[in-house]
Amino acid sequence: MAISLNWFYFANSEASLTEIPAGAIPFQLNKQNSIELDSLEKRKHFTDEECIVYNSFDLDAAQEIMFGCGVDWFFEAYLNGERLYSTMTSGNGCGYFIPENHLFHGNCRKGKNLLAVRVRRGLSGSAFAFAE
Repeated sequence: MAISLNWFYFANSEASLTEIPAGAIPFQLNKQNSIELDSLEKRKHFTDEECIVYNSFDLDAAQEIMFGCGVDWFFEAYLNGERLYSTMTSGNGCGYFIPENHLFHGNCRKGKNLLAVRVRRGLSGSAFAFAE
């Protein structure tokens, strides 16, 4: 596994896509490679709110990696600041949220890489599922 088990959540969707902001909340995915992002902040959440989740990882060599993501309801994935994939116009496309919902590739570089996923919350939650 290339990506780290350690993720970071930041509630401001206008934050950097190339570095993890100070104050980001650390978390890990459960055994199903998912989390309800609303559980990371003790406040009321609203439909269409956005956040960014981050994963920083190091590689011994440059390589292409396949990622998978499912969310409630929209997302855009960025690798080292460059957009890889987006569902911002179509949404997740089904009523369940697993990494296999949307598969896409990223060309990772040798050394440090940063995956940033901007998530727009759905009507009833902010499910996030991710795997490589």
